[in-house]
Amino acid sequence: MPIQARSATFDIPSDIWIEVAALLDPPDVLALQTTCRILRDGLDQRAVWVRALRLMCCRNAVFYPSYPVEDMSTTQLQRAATAPYRFDKLTQRHASLNGHDINLPVLEPASKIIVPQSVLDASHCTMFLVPGGRFLVAMNARLRMLSLWDLGPSGQPLPEPVRLAEVDVRLRYDNMGAFMMGVRLVVCMNRDLLRIGITTGKTTIACVIFMH
Repeated sequence: MPIQARSATFDIPSDIWIEVAALLDPPDVLALQTTCRILRDGLDQRAVWVRALRLMCCRNAVFYPSYPVEDMSTTQLQRAATAPYRFDKLTQRHASLNGHDINLPVLEPASKIIVPQSVLDASHCTMFLVPGGRFLVAMNARLRMLSLWDLGPSGQPLPEPVRLAEVDVRLRYDNMGAFMMGVRLVVCMNRDLLRIGITTGKTTIACVIFMH
C-alpha cells in the first residue's frame, strides 16, 4: 500500500496559524495563504486582516481611523493592508536611475480630492493632511480657529469636506510679522488619537482630538 503524504498543516490548530499571521507583514500573510487550501481558507477572515491593517498603519505611520473598518469587506481590508507595499512595487517598476528620463510614464492618482477655498479660507489657512488621506487639520489664522475635516475614505472622497470638530484657540500674536507668517502645526498620531501642537511667536497651544 502506498504511503500517503500528510502535510504538517493538518496537525497545527487554525488559531496557531492566526497568531503566526499576526506577526507577519500583510504581503507575507497573502503569500502564506497561497501555500495550501487550509491556510487560504483559514486566514481569509476579517479578524486576521483587521489586525494586518493595524500592523500596516503602525509600521507605515498611517492613521488607523482613516479606514471605515466596520464597513469594509475582507477583500477591502486586504487591499488596504497591502496598499503601501503594492505602491512601493509600482514606483520601483516605473523608477529610473536617470532622474531626467522624459520617457518615464506619469502615474495618475486613483482619486482626487478638491478642497473648496470657501470651506477652508485657504488664504489664511495652515493645513496638514493626516497620513491616511482622510482627515485634514486646518488652522485659520484670521479667525484663530482650529478645525478637523473629514475628506472621505481613500478612493471614496466626499462631495464636500465635513467639519468634525472646531476649537477657538485664541492665539496671541507678538507682532504683525508673526501674524503674516501664520502659524505652525505639529500633528502626532497615537493609535486612535491625534495630538496637535500650534505655535506662533512665543505662544504654544496643545490640543487633543479623539477619533472613533
